[in-house]
Amino acid sequence: MLISTNKVIGMPISIIPVNTETDNNSGAIQSHRDTIITVKNLVKNYKNGSKITQALGPINFEVFKGEFLGIYGRSGSGKSTLLNLLTSLDAVTSGDIIINQRYINKLKGKDLMNYRGSIGIIFQSYNLLPNLNVLQNILIASWASNKTENKAYARELMSKLGIDKLATKNIKNLSGGEKQRVAIARSLINKPNIIFCDEPTGALDSTNEDQVMDILKELNNDGITIVMITHNPDLEKIVNRVIKLKDGLITN
Repeated sequence: MLISTNKVIGMPISIIPVNTETDNNSGAIQSHRDTIITVKNLVKNYKNGSKITQALGPINFEVFKGEFLGIYGRSGSGKSTLLNLLTSLDAVTSGDIIINQRYINKLKGKDLMNYRGSIGIIFQSYNLLPNLNVLQNILIASWASNKTENKAYARELMSKLGIDKLATKNIKNLSGGEKQRVAIARSLINKPNIIFCDEPTGALDSTNEDQVMDILKELNNDGITIVMITHNPDLEKIVNRVIKLKDGLITN
């Protein structure tokens, strides 16, 4: 359903043409046609002087195309570490991550930039730039990945998300719910087939939380695979499946 600034409007989004293309550049592999993410023996260690802390793993799991997967755990469970590895914001210590038929932990340079530009990421803290207006914050995802700027599509996303009248507004003047909808539009501008969410409702009140979750459910219904980390057990009933983390290991 579409979200306006003040209320939920009962209309489908159905505007996200999913980019499902893969190429045969370095890292490409053959995988099961229904599997979009495969994690194999994944480990992440952090080194502080001579001390090594294993923050995650070894863990193994798969995510299937069109799934809405929740990764649940308390603070310190390793869920944020896992999300950083899946989005290539941090480097793997050992093991493999295969997404869209590519070993992303082996990508470098332009191939790594292309991967980052092919996925959507929604952060709890929005990660919007205060020196840019709403439209520019949405388009920055295209600029960062050297993709052609598509203002018409950005405005279409803004309209569907109920923020079309905010295009020239300064980010500092937006509410939390409005900021998160800008972040959602930014995550969609490159037409990804996967969106990773880092506690997307953690900074919102209950009304805006419900609205953001409605948006994510509609995007998932449109065929986008969603991986969401959360510490909120109430959100477990919204997703298709839950992976539970504790002390860096999967417990269910």
